[in-house]
Amino acid sequence: MAAVTANKTVLLTGASQGLGLATLEILLKNGLNVVALQRTETKELSDLAAKFPGVLIISKGDVSKDEDNKAAIDMAMQAFGRLDSLILNAGQMGPLGPVSSFTDPAAQQALRSLFDVNFFSLVSIISHALPYLRSRDGKGGLKEDEPAGRIVLVSSGAATGGVTGWAAYNASKAAMNSLGRTLGNEERDVVTIAVRPGTPDTVMQSKIRELGKTTMSRSDHDRFIQLHARGELLPPHQPGGVLAGLALQAPKDLSGADQAGAERMQYPPMRSQISSAQSSPAGVDRGTRNRLCWANFLFGTLNNIIYVVILSAALDLVDKASTPKGIILLVNITPALLVKIGWPYFVPGPPRYGKRIAWCSGISFAGIIIVATSSTLLPRLFGIALASFSSGLGEMTFLQKATLYGSLSIPGGEDHGGTAVGWFSSGTGAAGIGGAGLWWVVRGLGVRTGLLICSVLPLAMSATYFLLLPPLTAFRSHSPFSVAPSSQSYSPLPADSSPDSDSGEDEELDEQHLEETVEKRLPALTTGEKIELAKPLVRRYMAPLFLVYLAEYTINSGVAPTLLYKVPTKEDAPVLALVVKSLRDYYPLWQLLYQTFVFISRSSISILHIPPLPLRLLPLPTALQLVILFMTTLEASTSFLVALLGEHGATWVVAGLICCEGLCGGAAYVNAFHRLATEEGQEEGENEEEEGFLDKDRLRMEQEKEFRISAVGFADTGGILAASLVASFVEPRLCTSQVARGRLYCRQLD
Repeated sequence: MAAVTANKTVLLTGASQGLGLATLEILLKNGLNVVALQRTETKELSDLAAKFPGVLIISKGDVSKDEDNKAAIDMAMQAFGRLDSLILNAGQMGPLGPVSSFTDPAAQQALRSLFDVNFFSLVSIISHALPYLRSRDGKGGLKEDEPAGRIVLVSSGAATGGVTGWAAYNASKAAMNSLGRTLGNEERDVVTIAVRPGTPDTVMQSKIRELGKTTMSRSDHDRFIQLHARGELLPPHQPGGVLAGLALQAPKDLSGADQAGAERMQYPPMRSQISSAQSSPAGVDRGTRNRLCWANFLFGTLNNIIYVVILSAALDLVDKASTPKGIILLVNITPALLVKIGWPYFVPGPPRYGKRIAWCSGISFAGIIIVATSSTLLPRLFGIALASFSSGLGEMTFLQKATLYGSLSIPGGEDHGGTAVGWFSSGTGAAGIGGAGLWWVVRGLGVRTGLLICSVLPLAMSATYFLLLPPLTAFRSHSPFSVAPSSQSYSPLPADSSPDSDSGEDEELDEQHLEETVEKRLPALTTGEKIELAKPLVRRYMAPLFLVYLAEYTINSGVAPTLLYKVPTKEDAPVLALVVKSLRDYYPLWQLLYQTFVFISRSSISILHIPPLPLRLLPLPTALQLVILFMTTLEASTSFLVALLGEHGATWVVAGLICCEGLCGGAAYVNAFHRLATEEGQEEGENEEEEGFLDKDRLRMEQEKEFRISAVGFADTGGILAASLVASFVEPRLCTSQVARGRLYCRQLD
């Protein structure tokens, strides 16, 4: 008669040492029944069996023998009356050698023996265990939508890495992953997931360092040597805790390959692949998500509106006749550019977000007060410089902060980093319209009074950060595995509590502590490392952003002021006549259309839910923007549209081009930064395992992502600065060209 117990039962293979032993210890400390299938009973196993009598049962057997596998499963059912999970960790490394070495019968037999252990044993154990894993009998407390059983396959990056000299091992792990994907599709009530456990400090790693001298490529072998030399191997209990947690808690959406392909079966899963599922079975509540969205929307809006208001006020106050536009443009752009160029590379240590936001608010407030109370040029220029500095630092800070939310995103759910960037981008688009509208309203009270009223805006930015933005802990506590940033994607099952109990310690972490958990567990990136990280960003992100902003602001500042047409009348163009009353109305009309479509485009991901552009199409908005620059410049210099369509027909076409200009500029911005917030550093199609089957530490990846998103920011500001220089050259020459052809509209504005 089977002894039915309330505790879950796990069958574990490969438990005698290293990762398997660490996993076994965690399972036992958490009160799980365990049957360990082993060829030999080591001292460590005997000691654990004595320490946990009646809970740990050692079934002696060889996983390559079907009868031994069946006996272990029968033993589990007889002793505990239930079987909830399998953790299949047993594996064999050799024979080693390239594919060309398996020519003689002995080598081929060794290859078959490896597959007996690494693959066929899985088929044997799983086929015998499935009836019990599927069964809900004796498993009281299972929710209706909870899987009845779980299978964790301990895989390796070698499954896709193609490491030289490891043909047999590579192929066996690839077969394991394929088996897992198939089971995920076949077994709807049993979760199967293959886990890549990284590089734990085990006997296997010692063998790799020794045997790899003659079997691996030099570059692959050197990476393993360096990992050990730098002390970067993981303690076995770290991935062991993940294996234990998945064996007990993995949700159904992680089973099989479904939407994410082969990589879905691996560990740590790529963020972009996980988020494609979009099922978010255990996601954050709607209120927390809404707070994240609205806070980032307000960050984008307030950060840019404050800047627009101060600049507009300063332009209203200065003597336009005696103050060159170039001086104002220089002061307007240079501080933000210097921040974006220098801060990511030369300011040491991780960001302190709360302090940064407080400083940005204080600097913006000071800029407003200085511009409002000063009566001479230099203080007003200083106020503009403060606004520019604060705006540049604020934008960089909010984008970096978004990556932290991304690091706490939930497997199978949306990437909160991408969500934050999408809504921040939408807010920056709204600022263009809102800033001009706000200043139009308050300036009627007088410039100084209007500025003093707007001095509440910096306070609103700080209030949004400290009162509205949900803390990182809100996302941490909603993860199905109580996600915390570390080298794995899931927190290990706690070592000293039962699997069904809640740990209050995690809930007590405050925001600063969790930021430090994310930021401080690795040494700060060196300047050299940052430069190396930035190099591939030049072609992928910086050049397209620089060019799209160069074209965009050249159109706005140099070409659009000369796109002037005959003033329409109600008789010949009744619709245009509603908005264009004089020649001076054309430029504000172009700016209104531009800002409106920038807002629409920057809201494409957050509000319109349009999927982001794939990496290969990121240069498309830039290419289209350059075409629009060519078309508008050609029209301004030759009036070819007027010749083809007439004055009012040309006006409508130019209006369409300006709308497309806004769409292209906004699309380039939101798609670039959304991808920077969500990608893991690989290009689409690039081999995730280009470093052999090494796992890159998850925390280091998040640290690098935070740097990358800050490093790219200077490209758009640099494009604006370059455009201001180009526009100052282009505008007068276009006007001169028009006058020479007898179109005097640009002269009639004065």
